[in-house]
Amino acid sequence: MHTILKMLEGGDRRSIGRSNEVVALVLKKPELFGVLISGMSLDDILVRMRCADAAEKVTVVHPEYLRPYKRALIEDLSRIAQKEVRWHVAAMLARLSLTTKEQDRVVEILLTYTNDRSSIVKTIAMQSLADLALRDVKLKPLVRRHIEELIVIGTPAMRARGKHLLAELSRGEDKLEDIPNIGKSIASDLRAIGILHPQQLAAQEPLAIYFALADGMGRRHDPCVLYTLMAARHFIESGESLPWWKFTEQGRKLLAAHPNKLPK
Repeated sequence: MHTILKMLEGGDRRSIGRSNEVVALVLKKPELFGVLISGMSLDDILVRMRCADAAEKVTVVHPEYLRPYKRALIEDLSRIAQKEVRWHVAAMLARLSLTTKEQDRVVEILLTYTNDRSSIVKTIAMQSLADLALRDVKLKPLVRRHIEELIVIGTPAMRARGKHLLAELSRGEDKLEDIPNIGKSIASDLRAIGILHPQQLAAQEPLAIYFALADGMGRRHDPCVLYTLMAARHFIESGESLPWWKFTEQGRKLLAAHPNKLPK
């Protein structure tokens, strides 16, 4: 066994042992980082958790050290069930440089972690999801929805962290025009009926908003406005941007079911 792994032996699960000494050593000798990664797969649960702790602390300073081990972290180390390993893996996953496919896989892993029995694993997974969403706006609707659910069922610490993360995710954005398919004209019409932010747009059904626009202006809007609202709602809920015309058939069916609701 490597010297730095022997430094992490002994004691019990309540202690990180000499983990901080190992961190200092690896920061001086980066070539030792791989030993920590391999140590996370050992049978010794104490060495395993302390390797994860040390690796996570090192990558706060040098996230680039994870680059050669991206596949191992995503496909192998993320499967380790031990909670003391999982919460460090959750943090490191958000530090990776990811392709679209890899990001989808990481989000899937982190969402699974939010169902872990450990509240710490859940909290760190929630933080990592938020970190990813801050890098990729398309993830925000999905991440917001899960954080809101965790706030309801979580511990007081999780609720506090979740509220803070929701505030971070909302900072510096929230313009209607930021939503795909919503241009200045439709945004202006929406503001005229009191819909000022994307969250308000998400809280109502597109057909109800379409009717409200017609009632407020005393005239029937072009049906493509409904299709645009449906595309916007789809983006808010899923993060997927689709052109408004993809919702033409579904929108026509909705209008056909409510022929008397619109002004002539």
